[in-house]
Amino acid sequence: MRVVWIYPKIERCGISIHARHYIHALKNHLDILEIDTDDFYSDNRQNIQLLDSADLVHLQYESSFFLKDRNDFFLRTLSRINKPLLVSLHEVYREFPGVFARSKISGPLFLRVIRRLIYDYRHPAQTAYRKHLGKNFGADLVLVHHHYHKKILTESGADPSKIEVLALPVKISSESIPFKWTSDHEIHLGSTGFINPQFNYDLLFSILKKLDKKWRFTWIGGIRNSEQQELFNRIMSTLNQNGWDNQFRITGWVSEEEQSRFLKELDIYMALFSNRASSASLNRAIGALIPIIATQLPLTEEINSPHCSPLVVIPPECESAIDAINSILTRKGFREKLLQNVGKYAEIHSYSAMSLKLVEIYRGLSAK
Repeated sequence: MRVVWIYPKIERCGISIHARHYIHALKNHLDILEIDTDDFYSDNRQNIQLLDSADLVHLQYESSFFLKDRNDFFLRTLSRINKPLLVSLHEVYREFPGVFARSKISGPLFLRVIRRLIYDYRHPAQTAYRKHLGKNFGADLVLVHHHYHKKILTESGADPSKIEVLALPVKISSESIPFKWTSDHEIHLGSTGFINPQFNYDLLFSILKKLDKKWRFTWIGGIRNSEQQELFNRIMSTLNQNGWDNQFRITGWVSEEEQSRFLKELDIYMALFSNRASSASLNRAIGALIPIIATQLPLTEEINSPHCSPLVVIPPECESAIDAINSILTRKGFREKLLQNVGKYAEIHSYSAMSLKLVEIYRGLSAK
């Protein structure tokens, strides 16, 4: 079987990194060809030939990948694909976080129409997403990471028979459980990913203020672009005001090898999301086989199944987080069970294991 993957070949992009790991695993089972999303902005005979030679096309979707100067190239991309198409969605929301909900636009009918037009102009990525959703993303099958993603899409009008759930794979970066903290050492806490407003920094800072043990914190990552600069400046100001400059480190962008090394140095990973649909950074932490404390969201609740709970899921409260930290540090049986589950989840959901499931989905789709 020959499959063409369409994805953004960008170094600092979680979806691109995810695609590269998947492609590496899939090459053991079938023929994989790759096309950069940017190549669809201009005619490229070589890419058209690749598409024609494929048995199936797999497209990694995000509406912003197909926007250039406010022009939407997604439908143009679809028009060039005449083979069975699988579209992967990574972020699925009822309402986009950090953006005023379009459904809340009010007023007399005439004003609502005008306000919606203005809204759509100001939020082209969200507008394109709604438009593509209305066309089922042009896909023969839509692939999502969580069952609650499927529920949201179905409630939004998507065809449930054309939606498949396949969990986000785990990149395993540790051969053994690296937990090494002892009571005479400071606690090394940390997180990974881009500085972003979907992380609850206020909760994190309140936890650090109230911890009764010596600590240091490493944020493994940095800002993606200038849009995060204001948030980054506020974080740096908070660190300075609390005298944490020497305790709280932000590494900036690091390679995958460096990220693995930093993760191994952590005692506890803090996934304090305020809103998140899926998270490659969280799965990366699972793959490092370290204890993880995560805020309660549909994402984290679904990862924590009754049979295997690799996360300590807490409400977004300072006291709950501190209790969870102390339980991991001082309750050996609790910690060992948690880490056993982390290892079990990582093995079941490794890229190697999930690639076999994806191949079966490919075969089912191409046979229709």
